[in-house]
Amino acid sequence: MLNGPGLHLRAKRAKAFAVQGPLAKRAAAFAGHWAKTRSLPGLPDCEIEILSAPPEHVGLGTGTQLGLSVGAALHALFEEREQTLAELVASVGRGRRSSIGAFGFAGGGLIGESGKQRDELLGALLEQVSLPEAWRFLLLRPARQTGCCGEAERQAFAKLPPVPEAITHQLQTIFSQAMAPAAKEGDFQTFSTAVYEFGRLAGSCFATAQYGEYATEEIAELVQEVRSAGVPGVGQSSWGPTVFAMFPHEQAAQEFVCKFSADARRQPYELLVVGGCAQGASIRTEAAEQRRPMV
Repeated sequence: MLNGPGLHLRAKRAKAFAVQGPLAKRAAAFAGHWAKTRSLPGLPDCEIEILSAPPEHVGLGTGTQLGLSVGAALHALFEEREQTLAELVASVGRGRRSSIGAFGFAGGGLIGESGKQRDELLGALLEQVSLPEAWRFLLLRPARQTGCCGEAERQAFAKLPPVPEAITHQLQTIFSQAMAPAAKEGDFQTFSTAVYEFGRLAGSCFATAQYGEYATEEIAELVQEVRSAGVPGVGQSSWGPTVFAMFPHEQAAQEFVCKFSADARRQPYELLVVGGCAQGASIRTEAAEQRRPMV
């Protein structure tokens, strides 16, 4: 989980439902799903204002974070009892393929899960590790491009062959024996290399639905270009088109940004340097001016 770009919304009770801001239509759909799980006759009587949100369908998990944020806000407005993470996920219909976004929403950090079975609401959380504060991620996204989503994504998943057990074992080994230990020890080189290897191997499982290990030829070329510049930890985020590159500290990341941006021949990219997020989402009630975990 990263500390940016973030999602921030405000909700309050009202005489009728209304929503405004970026991704308003999608937020309304999540509110509708939440209302159905409560057997309400219609949308809840409240106003939701989305103050900021990352772009959707670019590989940043925006849909899951938006859905869980809407569900958590509505629960805080209308219900007194605490809710579990599984209840929150079910209330907005997320987590169908993976529990990573849900665990990240609840606790932040580097997350490893066992994999989600069809009949499970949530997979099993294997490990949740905070990354060193100094480490940085550079997000590189081609301007005005989006990744596989919606019906195209559903069809892609439907056509994918099962992941071989040998690859599943390799991925688990990379995470448990390299990524997680290196994160705990602050071993940037080992962690970065392991992230790259994990990404390539995971990407190979989607080769029939994309350009080999990556979504497109352009992304594959960009990954190799960044690695050739001496950056070992590079990968594609979800379906892309966002590519991430890891740096040991802010200065190294900014120096790379300057060099990358200086090439006038390059297509326009949106670049953002962020750190890891070591905690989950939080909610603040204006009356108490206090923050507490959403789940």
